[in-house]
Amino acid sequence: CLLGALRAARIERPWLAGILGGLCALSRPTGILVIIPLFDELLLSVRRQTARAWGSRAAALGLPFAALFGYMLYCRAAFGAWAPFMERQTRWRGAVSGPWRAFARYLESPRLHDAHHSTIDLVLAVLLVASLPLLYLRLRRSYALYATAAILVPLTSTLWSFSRFAATIFPFHVLLATLAGP
Repeated sequence: CLLGALRAARIERPWLAGILGGLCALSRPTGILVIIPLFDELLLSVRRQTARAWGSRAAALGLPFAALFGYMLYCRAAFGAWAPFMERQTRWRGAVSGPWRAFARYLESPRLHDAHHSTIDLVLAVLLVASLPLLYLRLRRSYALYATAAILVPLTSTLWSFSRFAATIFPFHVLLATLAGP
């Protein structure tokens, strides 16, 4: 859904981008991050827009938020809580803080591989954070913005399953392909 939304935005199909962005927001808690590259592609990257085109693009950007809000309404009706998915994340990964939290938590008790103290996940996190400037130099700005948000959000709590989260951040795969290419 994320890749489809970005492609639709790039080929000037804002409503399709918004619908796919809404599906992305419904697919996982961090799916709402799709709004960052969509905002860049639909509103910031277009040089000349009529007021009507700008309004249509801005309205299409509301679809991911509307989808998430609709799901939250359902959760409230079915479970009595607006965001039980966030409560579940807190239970599994711990309280959130700044993006340095995962590194600080790792240093409390470093191990080769453990739920919150994995050296394997730490190495991957450091590599991905260190590669962020290269993303801005080599890829579209919207991709780099998305990657930045997608990397910083999991780091606000713990390194637990960080490699699993990182595997879904497509701009890093694109960067590796551009570095390995001819």
